[in-house]
Amino acid sequence: MDRNLYDAAQAFCKREFGKEVNFRGNVKTWARVKISDEGDGYEVVGMVALGQVIDCHMFHVKPGGEDEDSRKEARQTRDALMARAAGFIQDYAGTGTDVLVYVSEEQRPWWAGFLRMIRARPANRFIVKV
Repeated sequence: MDRNLYDAAQAFCKREFGKEVNFRGNVKTWARVKISDEGDGYEVVGMVALGQVIDCHMFHVKPGGEDEDSRKEARQTRDALMARAAGFIQDYAGTGTDVLVYVSEEQRPWWAGFLRMIRARPANRFIVKV
């Protein structure tokens, strides 16, 4: 590893994102650099990092009805499915693994409290075919 390039990449991340980045979690990281006129340093002008993230692209529970019993059953179903998926992911990929979870816009109000409870953070993504 080129320590000067690593330091320049971390400086770029601090400047652009406000913090250093742990590159070890990436499958591959590339940086576009300008080499100083003296040839002894780098200026990173752009970066791309690829990682493998588990994507939960379907998590749907039949909504509860107007009565408390059906809403309770829906919450219990949601919680049981989440616990099962979380346990599997912890066994498969390790505790602390990031997971993308898709929640449709029309379902977000129903999921808002649950997403806060599990400390979910928004993660804007686009799907691109390559």
